[in-house]
Amino acid sequence: MTTLFKMITTAALPVLVSVILYYLDRNNEKFKNIPYKHKQVVIGVIFGIIAVLGTEFGVNTSGATVNVRDAAPLCAGLIFGGPAGIIAGLIGGIERWFAVYWGAGMYTRLACTVSTILAGVFGACIRKYVFDNKKPVVYYGLLAGLVMEILHMLMIFLTNMNDIATAFNVVKICSPWMVTFTALSVMFAVLFISLMGKQKTNTSHDLKHISQTFQRWLALVVVAAFLLTTVFSYVLQSNLSKSNAKSLLTIYLEDVKNEIRDASDENLLEITRSLAKELEGYENIEDADFIALCNKYNVSELNVVNEEGIITHSSYGKAVGFDMSSGEQSAAFLVLLEGETEFAQEYSTAAMDRTLSRKYAGVAMEDGGFVQAGYGATTFQRNIASVVKGLTKNRHVGETGHLLIVDSKQNIVSNIEGKTTLTIENEWLQVASKKVGENNAFEFNVNGVDCYCMFTTMEGYFIIGILPQSEAFFLRDVSVYLTVFMEVVIFAVMFIFVYILIKRLIVDNIMKINASLDEITDGNLDVTVDVRTNEEFASLSDDINLTVGTLKRYIDEAAARIDQELEYAKTIQLSAMPSVFPPYPERKEFDIYALMRAAKEVGGDFYDFYMLGEDKFAFMISD
Repeated sequence: MTTLFKMITTAALPVLVSVILYYLDRNNEKFKNIPYKHKQVVIGVIFGIIAVLGTEFGVNTSGATVNVRDAAPLCAGLIFGGPAGIIAGLIGGIERWFAVYWGAGMYTRLACTVSTILAGVFGACIRKYVFDNKKPVVYYGLLAGLVMEILHMLMIFLTNMNDIATAFNVVKICSPWMVTFTALSVMFAVLFISLMGKQKTNTSHDLKHISQTFQRWLALVVVAAFLLTTVFSYVLQSNLSKSNAKSLLTIYLEDVKNEIRDASDENLLEITRSLAKELEGYENIEDADFIALCNKYNVSELNVVNEEGIITHSSYGKAVGFDMSSGEQSAAFLVLLEGETEFAQEYSTAAMDRTLSRKYAGVAMEDGGFVQAGYGATTFQRNIASVVKGLTKNRHVGETGHLLIVDSKQNIVSNIEGKTTLTIENEWLQVASKKVGENNAFEFNVNGVDCYCMFTTMEGYFIIGILPQSEAFFLRDVSVYLTVFMEVVIFAVMFIFVYILIKRLIVDNIMKINASLDEITDGNLDVTVDVRTNEEFASLSDDINLTVGTLKRYIDEAAARIDQELEYAKTIQLSAMPSVFPPYPERKEFDIYALMRAAKEVGGDFYDFYMLGEDKFAFMISD
């Protein structure tokens, strides 16, 4: 809760300062009248100080320091202008570089410095090239903060490739806090500025600009591609990690199994060699001699086999006369009659008596045949116990995994040094063996840690391999984190690039054409559309110009026809009015003259006059 409160407090500072500066810029005459360049420097320095405070008041959590330093240059660049963002980024980044001398972390020094500077540049570029030096909408503020902080996390990986484990641990701790609160800080700053500026979020009509429609569909495609590749990568890496964990456990189990086998084989062979030497000195072997030798060398059974593979003498009376070739287990020793000098066998059921379990070893005798000695379970485990106890003492499975050797009573007889508190739950092996079986990986919680486990049996022992899932999935997690971070950055760059490209090549050219068309519709037919960035717009410009030219020709032709018709009308109009003066040359008592001059080709005026008898004269004028 303390960490959450501190992060909220530090994230609120860029928002508060953005609101104050925006208010001053709108309502304070002195601040409003500061020249643009000077104002950019002032705002850049203020947000640079906020970035410095983000470094100095970072919150320590789980051994790593988290902060929202990048929010300050982002807010400066996105809301107030590119120069302000770059200045803030430089101040925050340079201070972070030198902050190691008074306590800041050295491990992320380069990554944090570069990322803070890039935050200012990123904000400036987004404002200029995407929003044409206008304030962004709210969700773009959120996305800008998210992308920038993911780039910051990626920089930690890239600057520490020689220590990827530590870098991953730092990113795993920092990324949830820093990505979330930086994105929210920038988003709320843009939101409040938009509300203060009464910026409309919806147009007054149902139709949207082509750029808005394109943004939405492009964003939808990018997000869908991102989610699809992320899920696919996660599932694939999870399956690979599980497979690698199983392979790793198998290798380590086989290694210990071979060492137990080699140790037990060598132990029993050494005893069998000694017995063979002693038996060569006996001329007449009695049963009592066999029993004495068994007690002397602490073996459970001693047999002498002749050249035909028949047991001729034995400390186990039922074995005398047994044909070694009659059982698979015993027939394996016949290699000693075919030239082999020594042979040892794993602990198994005896062919001569299925109620017995033995580990046998045989040594060929010089005069033919061979001597066979056998361990029972108790004797065998007692004789190799010292070897087994040390087998896993210094053995790790991977970096943090370990091995256990458990006897048939589920007592741990060998484990890694320093793991003395490790325990095995009652009936654990029996349950595991029934559910998954030997040499199959399964999940189990060992001392509070989720692990992948696998076991195998050897010479009456259970050999257990344990690998924490956190280590098993380490490469998957690193891969998924890197994949997600890289995809966010790549898709963001792709989105911005494609948007700018479409805006410059299509939207801006359409706006230029529309501007020319507005002049044409206002009556200026002398405008020439000249957009020739590509073949399509050049063709459209030519078509519009051709259309306007044709329209001008039609207008000229129509005007000529109208002029001609008006001339006809003028002639008719004038012919309808008296035009000969003086009209009555024989009359001397009065004179009259009239003229109708139209403002244009024809007019609406009319006059006429005539005599009414000899002494009356009438005239009329009409409008």
